[in-house]
Amino acid sequence: MIWGKLPRDYRIPPSLDFSAFTIFSTNYPAYKMFMLLFAIGIFVALLLVLTRTRVGLFQQGSKAQLVLYHSLLLCQGGSP
Repeated sequence: MIWGKLPRDYRIPPSLDFSAFTIFSTNYPAYKMFMLLFAIGIFVALLLVLTRTRVGLFQQGSKAQLVLYHSLLLCQGGSP
């Protein structure tokens, strides 16, 4: 194994072990819906951080113009 000696068995928590809804006789588990909503929440949080904060400004500057990024770092007291 690359990431460890033995694979681990992760069980679904009993509080999420039920069918969330059924479409065309296919059951969709609540655990999968929870994981989907959790992933969407992480995406939205990262999107807000990168578009509305100073961290996002530095990230966009480093991607677009490296010289401008270094000057922003020097103004903030950082080192390139």
